[in-house]
Amino acid sequence: MKQIYKTKQHVQEVPVKLPKQYVEDIHYYMEGERVIFTTLFHIQRGQCCGNGCRHCPYEPKHKKGRVVMSEEFSKFNNTKENGSK
Repeated sequence: MKQIYKTKQHVQEVPVKLPKQYVEDIHYYMEGERVIFTTLFHIQRGQCCGNGCRHCPYEPKHKKGRVVMSEEFSKFNNTKENGSK
């Protein structure tokens, strides 16, 4: 996957790499050239990015900065508000 950066002087093509801590088929999967992040990735991220992600676990969905997870996924949250110590 590559990202193209344009400046007034030139166009630079830079390969885009996901950090090594993310594992394909666990944190993300490929669909054609698209990277699709899993629910686990979003939970570990800690808040909604607001980009309309397919596996967004936050409520209401697709609202940037949301940290409240839907009940379906709240058991995976490690915060004190969900009963963890």
